[in-house]
Amino acid sequence: MLKARHIEISYYQPVLLDACFEAHHGKLTGLIGESGSGKSSLLNRLSLYSYDHDFDYEIDGLNMKELSKHDCLQLLKSKIAYHRQECTFMDNMRIDGNLRMEAKIAGKTLSDERLHQVLKEVELDGKKDLYPAALSGGEKQRLAIALALVKGADILFLDEITSALDEVNTQKIIEILQHLAYEDRKLIVLATHDDSLIDVLDDVYEIQDEKLMKIKESRQEETNQVLDVPRYRLSLVFYLQMAWSRIWKKRMLYLLTLVGGAVAIAIFVFAEIRLIQTRVEFDTLFDDMVVNELFVNNNCFGEAGHVTQFNEANLPFSPEVKDQIASLEGVMSVYSCRPYKMFDIDPNLIEIKENGLVVQQVEIDPNSDQLRYGLSGNRGWEIFPFYDEQQLEDIAVMNTNQPNGLFIIEDFAKRLGLNIGDDLVFCCDVYIPVTYDVGSTVVRKYGTNNEFVGELGPLTIAGPHYEKIRIEVPISGILPNSYRESGGIGATNLFIYYELRDQYEQEALAQHEPIEGELLMTESAYKVFLDPEVDREEIKPLIKSIDSRIEISDQYLNTLEIQKLSLQSDQMFTYTIAAISGIIAIILLAYSFYHAKDVYKDSYYYNIHGLQLKERRMIALSELGMTWLMFFVISLIGLNYLIVNGMGDYVLNRQVPIVYIYFVLADVLVSGTVAVIVDGQLFRKKYL
Repeated sequence: MLKARHIEISYYQPVLLDACFEAHHGKLTGLIGESGSGKSSLLNRLSLYSYDHDFDYEIDGLNMKELSKHDCLQLLKSKIAYHRQECTFMDNMRIDGNLRMEAKIAGKTLSDERLHQVLKEVELDGKKDLYPAALSGGEKQRLAIALALVKGADILFLDEITSALDEVNTQKIIEILQHLAYEDRKLIVLATHDDSLIDVLDDVYEIQDEKLMKIKESRQEETNQVLDVPRYRLSLVFYLQMAWSRIWKKRMLYLLTLVGGAVAIAIFVFAEIRLIQTRVEFDTLFDDMVVNELFVNNNCFGEAGHVTQFNEANLPFSPEVKDQIASLEGVMSVYSCRPYKMFDIDPNLIEIKENGLVVQQVEIDPNSDQLRYGLSGNRGWEIFPFYDEQQLEDIAVMNTNQPNGLFIIEDFAKRLGLNIGDDLVFCCDVYIPVTYDVGSTVVRKYGTNNEFVGELGPLTIAGPHYEKIRIEVPISGILPNSYRESGGIGATNLFIYYELRDQYEQEALAQHEPIEGELLMTESAYKVFLDPEVDREEIKPLIKSIDSRIEISDQYLNTLEIQKLSLQSDQMFTYTIAAISGIIAIILLAYSFYHAKDVYKDSYYYNIHGLQLKERRMIALSELGMTWLMFFVISLIGLNYLIVNGMGDYVLNRQVPIVYIYFVLADVLVSGTVAVIVDGQLFRKKYL
């Protein structure tokens, strides 16, 4: 039995005022009234489709007002069938698919035997393979009744189910409903504006002048039933089937979007890979790029070893060499170039201070492999001087508020775990060469293929004496990992302003205790800066003519210049990526709006069948997941083709299997982004 009391319905004006309504199992209860009188609005409330707990309502002993919204939707999903004026089918599914989906929504499994039985009851046997669009008006109404039967609904609300039918089809519908009411004892409420149906209805209510009046009542036997709220969850298979049905609805357009989007993703990721490759190739240009800067080294080892590298064992130049270099036309400035050392012969405590207080400490253990990266001959780290002409502040990836202090290579700072910011001071122990003894040595000479050729010597070299002092230098910034010093010593990690270097050198010399026979350490290398207009190849022989032991290194990378060159080379890829991304994004976004509107009817289907918001979201999420997976698979195939055919030499590099993981992850991310663009609209509430 269905019993409702004190029903109030109003929109812009009252529709029903303090109405009461009853319906019983085993009866056909009618609701009549003119079009627009409020019949559909009342059925929306009674069917729980839009019941707001705003009136007293009881169905088969269960108080609806005490139930949650969730429980009300569970009843609509499994126990109540509501057929509105617009037939609500899944148009992209055949009749048997619609019936099976209806049963799944109700938490039931529909056997072939039961499906055939239901179709026979509504006189649709033999038409299970047709789509709803192929049915006539009367057949669609009978299909709506069949949907109620397969879900096992005991309560049916039917809105204008005969309004568009001829007399023959109307009679068929009435006969089916009478069978369901009288034989199967179902509770059926039928809304109509056709007064001719009053004679076949048992109880009839009429809406007139905002009032609901009972104008006919039968004395047939009434049957009361007990209603309970079912507890079940829809399966993952259901969500995937619903998602696939929406995709299949516009399969050709979806396929074109899928292929176009996947190709765009592949091109996008491939272009990014090419950009990475371009940057790697620029890194290999370090040995070839030159700027107007020369490193002049006093080579005491002749043809042995790396003659252009700085070596503390090189003897100092005579004092007049610096003046002679500076006097050459085209030479702008000449500086002495002597780095400090941070030897790994004992623990070195690195401190970071702020306002005189230690805020961070890192102790380097010489007995571990800590920070082996960047060691020079496993002896220590050089702290190289830098000069105004190098403009490191323009090269730095980060500058602090303290210029002309200490710059740190980015990777080195990360390895130390340093947090770099303003007003910080870097403190550590360093070894500064102050004096030296003249000695001799024999060195081994190797050929171009690293084969041993013979020995050279004895060679006259310097044996430097070091003073250990602790320096405190303001941190000026962080340099990129690609920055290289021209001294040819490999990866230098720390760069100190040359005036501070000279200052600490004087402090080291002041604390040195003289040793008999030692000599004062002077310059064994110079940093020479040239006029930009000077031809370096013309001036290098002039410098070498000053002293026979001079070796010149100009294989230097000015990071600022290389970044400019890299940017110019990358512009084509950057613009291509931007253009492709923009065009594809617009196309996919346009498709997403079209697709969302296309599935709008589906959202109506979900609501009328009692699917809760989280269940509707799961359907949208399943479709999003399918879209992402197909985008990813197709784009990954295209990406592999482009990689193998477009940059095979890079793929064959031994590092690529590791890098390839990042390429796949990039494809996953971009595919996911595109899938969200395509299907993100489906999560808007209006489409759920």
